[in-house]
Amino acid sequence: MDIVSSTENKSKVTTWPTPIKETARIVYPPMDGATGLSVRIYDLAGNLVWSREDAAPGQAVSWGVDDRAGRPVPNGVYVLLVEQRSPSETKTITGKTMVSR
Repeated sequence: MDIVSSTENKSKVTTWPTPIKETARIVYPPMDGATGLSVRIYDLAGNLVWSREDAAPGQAVSWGVDDRAGRPVPNGVYVLLVEQRSPSETKTITGKTMVSR
């Protein structure tokens, strides 16, 4: 996963810390006028691991490194998908992260 500063590539989703051990902060660039937000995490096989729907728009959400059933996810690489919605547009941005306990 690329680590980017706040002045670089504003279209990426990043996580902190990387690699993730216990809890991750998923950080994404804000969208002006956003009224809704969905965050989804997939494994490399394309299976949905975790999601947070209708989260309040902002710049970050926390992930407890668990799946939708509350079980710890295995070590590996995961794909992040953040969808921000406003009345006039939907913006989707992606990123990758690694879990290593």
